[in-house]
Amino acid sequence: MFKENLKKLRTSRGLSQVDLAEAIGVVQGTIYFWENGKTEPTGNYLISLAKFFGVTIDELMGVAPLAANADLLELNSIIRGMSEENKKLCLELIKAVAKSRI
Repeated sequence: MFKENLKKLRTSRGLSQVDLAEAIGVVQGTIYFWENGKTEPTGNYLISLAKFFGVTIDELMGVAPLAANADLLELNSIIRGMSEENKKLCLELIKAVAKSRI
């Protein structure tokens, strides 16, 4: 399950294996091995991957359901890059839109 989740997360963000490898500090071959079930990451790399994608380790490993919606993954990525103040504003906006049922 891990290998499928990793590939889904990577491709949903439009990342190549090289892009992901550079982002977490490994070589491209490591991502290839993980995605093809040849090896699995150690604890530190699981943490790095989970933080990078904004998911839990349980979701990454397939213990808990992974957000299947690419829009939610993109939204999570955008929000992670915001300041705390902008995150709060975004949340208030989402709540207002949800209440108005637009």
